[in-house]
Amino acid sequence: MSALAQEQERKQSIQFKQVLAATDFSTASAGALSFALAIARRYGSMLSVVHAVPSEPREPIPLEPLPRELNRRRLEADQQMKAR
Repeated sequence: MSALAQEQERKQSIQFKQVLAATDFSTASAGALSFALAIARRYGSMLSVVHAVPSEPREPIPLEPLPRELNRRRLEADQQMKAR
């Protein structure tokens, strides 16, 4: 069997409809993107590239306890103690 016939047979047995490549913009991910692009071209696939950014809190979370006048639970407990 010729190399061309083998290649056509292999293309028929393996199909990639979609290829997904994740990137963090590093050198390694750029290399992986090159491979993903080559695979997509070879099989006529749709190539999707994704970059996810981890979420970060908008404001820092205070580590010290709330001031007494802002601590609703503490105020309610104090009121209940006074009522008894």
